Amino acid sequence: MLRKAQENLSTIRTSRALVVIVACLAIFTDTILDTVVEPIMPDYFYRLQHPNYTGPIINHHHVYKKPMAVSGIPQSPCNDGAICLPGVNTKQSLSEVSESKQRAKQLEQQSVILGILYASKTAASVISNPIAGYLSDRFGYSLILYIGLVLVFGATIAYAFSTSYAALFTARVIQGVGSSFSIISAYIMLAETFTDNTERAKTIGLVQTGMTLGALVGPVIGGVMYQFLGYKSPFLLIAGMTVVDGVLRLLLPRKSELAAVEEEEDYSILNFLQDPYVMTTAVFIFVVTTTALLVWGVVPVWMMMTMHSSPWQQGLALVPSAVGYVIGAFLSSKLVEMAGC
Repeated sequence: MLRKAQENLSTIRTSRALVVIVACLAIFTDTILDTVVEPIMPDYFYRLQHPNYTGPIINHHHVYKKPMAVSGIPQSPCNDGAICLPGVNTKQSLSEVSESKQRAKQLEQQSVILGILYASKTAASVISNPIAGYLSDRFGYSLILYIGLVLVFGATIAYAFSTSYAALFTARVIQGVGSSFSIISAYIMLAETFTDNTERAKTIGLVQTGMTLGALVGPVIGGVMYQFLGYKSPFLLIAGMTVVDGVLRLLLPRKSELAAVEEEEDYSILNFLQDPYVMTTAVFIFVVTTTALLVWGVVPVWMMMTMHSSPWQQGLALVPSAVGYVIGAFLSSKLVEMAGC
């Protein structure tokens, strides 16, 4: 029985399906952690700045207006026998409206700070991407995968227990570095496992569904769990997913256990910058990512100020854009297969 279990474990470790699952989970975990904060942070950060306020940030308010006749001529005062609206504490209503407008203004001002918070993750990734690539080439992707896993897990726990902007910023930067180490090494693992160009392109398109699914469910999970289960709940859930991913990564074979890959001539960064295909791809990724982040960063606050929406509604509003990613990921893999690229 023990020998059979070892044989089964060896079969699983050498299975290319395990490589695809681990890579997909790595991208999924990073993306869901990246998008889960979108409907959470506008409300949560405001309450960090105003710990004594427990009510809704923006409310519907009906300012008392003097009743008008059908003809447009003002009605006479109530003591003249005219029909009047039920008694309204005008002074109190105006005070509530003034406070709501003030909170809306503060919410609008904090959007700049939140934008910097969101950008810090990408800035950290831009710096650490070349480092992750170099280390993966120098020491193998297995070690870098685990470093990325530890950093992403640490960032998730830091998110859950952050009670200041500095702590949130630190967690975001750690996530950016962990994201680079995890995703870059995952793509290197895929490239070394799937050596046929057509098969590799098809597999990468399939793995990209991890990102699209993360973008699809992240905002919904964040908004719903934050509103009904509390701030920490979505991050603890993602931490659990990271642990599962870590167990699967333990099963991965070492680089030496995989089929030997022919060493290719080193392709310098300067050559990449001069390659029109590489630069065209970079431009496409830049445009798509910028558009998505603009939507994800602006929509929640705009919905709070104009629609008085709750966090779960804000998360649900981001679903349609993610649905397009899901459709595109499946179509791209199929089109690549049909084209035979």
